[in-house]
Amino acid sequence: MGYWDATDNHLAEHGAPPTCPYCEQQMFAMGDHGRFGCSFSMFSASLDVVTGRFTSHAAAIPQVDTTGMPDKEKARVPPLNRLGSPPTAAEAKLLALMAGGPDVVNSPEYAAAVRAVEAERGATS
Repeated sequence: MGYWDATDNHLAEHGAPPTCPYCEQQMFAMGDHGRFGCSFSMFSASLDVVTGRFTSHAAAIPQVDTTGMPDKEKARVPPLNRLGSPPTAAEAKLLALMAGGPDVVNSPEYAAAVRAVEAERGATS
């Protein structure tokens, strides 16, 4: 099996792309060279049908320990990079308001909470 026709050969022989061993969903062809990928699992997975090599790795979001940081300093760290830490006071207020449902979006309290979070983050740029 040559790389130039490996995808076509695999599909002709097996009738379908391979199945991802992690999520058990059908993988997709990543070109003509026998590589198939998976977009369903939390892993970035690919299979090379010529070599039989399966590779995967979990996407990692770098995390910053914000334990003991004041809110002003914590606001410098994007929320995605401090998932295990409690939110700042302004973020907590906004999240509490958001938990009230979609009707709260038109309230003056919500607008004030959004401005407070924006000011907190704007002060860091």
